[in-house]
Amino acid sequence: MLATKYGMDRDVLVTMTALASNAEAQLQLTTYARYLSLVQDALQPKPTISRILLGIGSEDGREPHKVAVDLLQTLSHLLKFTSLGNKMVQYFESDDTEDAKKVHSLFSGMLERLLALGESVRSIKAINIACGDALATLLGTLSLVDFVDTIEVLLQRPKDNLRRQVLRLLENRLDNSNDRDAASQSKALSFLSVLVGIVETFPDILLKHAAVACMEKISEKYGKKNPEKVVEAAIVVAGDKCMGLADNRIRIMGTLCLASMTEVIADAIIPVLPVALPRSLELLQSSIQAKEQNPELHDAIYSLLSALFVHIPYMISSEDLDKILCLSSRSAHVSLSEDCNINRQEALQLLAKRVDAKEVYNAVERNWHFSVSNGSKAAKETLEVVKLSIEKHSKSDTIKNVPALSKLLWKLFDFRRAQLSLPANDRFEGHQVDDIESSINDLTIKMIYKLNDTIFRPLFTQLTEWATGELDKSDLPGRQARLTTFYKFLETFFGTLKSIVTGYSSYIIENVVDILKNVRPNVKENQALWTAVMRTLRNSFEHDQDEFWQSPSHLSSISSHLISQLSIANSKASFKLVISEATPAIVALAIAADSPDNQKELNTHIMKYMRASGGNADSCKGVNPFTRLAAVKCEQSLTEELGEEWLALLPEMLPFISELMEDDDENVEKEVRKWVLMIEDILGEKLDDMLA
Repeated sequence: MLATKYGMDRDVLVTMTALASNAEAQLQLTTYARYLSLVQDALQPKPTISRILLGIGSEDGREPHKVAVDLLQTLSHLLKFTSLGNKMVQYFESDDTEDAKKVHSLFSGMLERLLALGESVRSIKAINIACGDALATLLGTLSLVDFVDTIEVLLQRPKDNLRRQVLRLLENRLDNSNDRDAASQSKALSFLSVLVGIVETFPDILLKHAAVACMEKISEKYGKKNPEKVVEAAIVVAGDKCMGLADNRIRIMGTLCLASMTEVIADAIIPVLPVALPRSLELLQSSIQAKEQNPELHDAIYSLLSALFVHIPYMISSEDLDKILCLSSRSAHVSLSEDCNINRQEALQLLAKRVDAKEVYNAVERNWHFSVSNGSKAAKETLEVVKLSIEKHSKSDTIKNVPALSKLLWKLFDFRRAQLSLPANDRFEGHQVDDIESSINDLTIKMIYKLNDTIFRPLFTQLTEWATGELDKSDLPGRQARLTTFYKFLETFFGTLKSIVTGYSSYIIENVVDILKNVRPNVKENQALWTAVMRTLRNSFEHDQDEFWQSPSHLSSISSHLISQLSIANSKASFKLVISEATPAIVALAIAADSPDNQKELNTHIMKYMRASGGNADSCKGVNPFTRLAAVKCEQSLTEELGEEWLALLPEMLPFISELMEDDDENVEKEVRKWVLMIEDILGEKLDDMLA
């Protein structure tokens, strides 16, 4: 009545607190239970006792909802500021077990009433909040040990709904408490067996879910103190009564629980693996089925896999790796959310970093074709695993695993050729092939950085032989595809490692000459290979710091064949290709040649393509005006790059310039005059007298 009339008046609260504090625990609990009955009655359509005592429902009575809020707020104050908690502890710690049981029973009954009230007023915000505050205050009167004892009493009640409610209360208590004393730890860990019993025997899925959530919290807080207890619970979670059920909610909760347990007890989780890992992979497979996708389960499984990779990577077998890689490829292929993609990729990163490198390389080699069959995204993620594994493992690990890496690289480098054997509709787009090869080249360079010359040179020799000579000569498309991949790699190889590897050019000169003789980029199918060769040569020339290309034997073996590419310019399209690819390579060779004799040799070859007639066939190779134009543009670039050094050859160029200034093609004549102006600007004098 005081609470109804005066609400939260401070003086009244002090009076009520003093009155209640003088009562024993049993009397306080009995009184509070009746107090709650009064609140429940006040909210009934036809109140009885509250009508008599509080005037609820009478003409001059207060509105029932406001009365209920005042009563519950007052109850919270009484629970918080009376000595109820201390008095209950005295019973629990005494030798009188009967009295302790009575107190537990009374507390449990009050808790049950408060839970029931909260459930009934969920839709009435003000009362629901007040009820929640009272519940929190009530629970705060007990230590964790006594609270768990109370929970055990309530779990004996017949209603699953009540059981779920009290387990959620325990979960919240565990989540928010800092009970680290030995008694709390021991009590919580012993309660795991009660939770296991619930999971094993109760059919209600939501009750199982609540029990597993409590298992997770107990394991997180106290699991390190007794890993054996956690393992016992984990075996049940991974079993038929939890993760083995068809309900997705319990599957997800069970999987997340196992992940948390693994994070806490680390390698102590090993006894659970024979059950947990196969089941997890089965669930992962089910989560990515076309019509039954389950993103939450998918992410939960990858959380568990991540924990396993971190704590017990050595327990992941070859068969497990195969399944994980294949399922990850399927996951990448199906349309999942960006969050799912991130979770999968983070797990694969941990796999790459923590699992034995040799096992990773062998697994990727075995499953590469499957990854490719699931699209470019899956293939790139698989390559990222290899790259990261190389980066994160030591040089000694990389050297030790060269045989496994070599076997894998041969398969990766055959990717472009393998695409040709597929039906046209199953092949990747050209840009996707290039993108994947770029990733392959990137990881190969990462590997090379960790090898010394003694280890890598034989590997390079094998790769060259594999790319240039292993396939039957009758398989022209296959040979060309493999060579395209090889030279795209060499473009990166010489461009990245620069002067360190210029000497490796000697292994490819013979094949380069063969390609320059026989592969014409005028045909679309040949352009990728021809362009890769041009860029490979250019990178080799540009980074030569050891006079490799100054050697007459090296220079003469390549110069005429490279310069002969000017003859490819016989149309507007092919002219553009020559100017963009062949000319920069020729200029780079001239710079690398770096001697008057070498540059004279190069210029002699170029001038043959500036003349259409007036000599034998060998000296007049510029029959097509686009060829002559390409030769002139090449001379312009050489003059611009080498300046007076190149113009030392001017006397032998003058007759050709004179002829070209009278060329039948106006474009050739126009470019020659530009070249003359360029020469005059460099020399500081006119060429008129020289050209007369």
